[in-house]
Amino acid sequence: MQKYSMYYDGTKDLTRAVKVETLDGYRLRLFFSNGEIKIYNVAPLIEKGGYIAEQLKNMHNFSKAKLIKRRVVWNFTKEPLDDIDICPEVLYWDSISDKI
Repeated sequence: MQKYSMYYDGTKDLTRAVKVETLDGYRLRLFFSNGEIKIYNVAPLIEKGGYIAEQLKNMHNFSKAKLIKRRVVWNFTKEPLDDIDICPEVLYWDSISDKI
């Protein structure tokens, strides 16, 4: 339950990413609504192979990350069901603090 309570601020609102930047090495810098800045490493997902890896291992494609409804999303087609996304909880819990 510790992780769960860390994800909420004092008002019971979900802490969510409000800005994303792509970095070298398949990493994302995430700015959260509670003021935290964290780094999420996407490389382990890419290393698993498959459709996601084929799309994201190209840094040009990777750099197209954007935020849609608190999720980091990549879309390479006009079909919204083809989006590759990462859920907000994973972005928060599996990121490390960034001291910039």
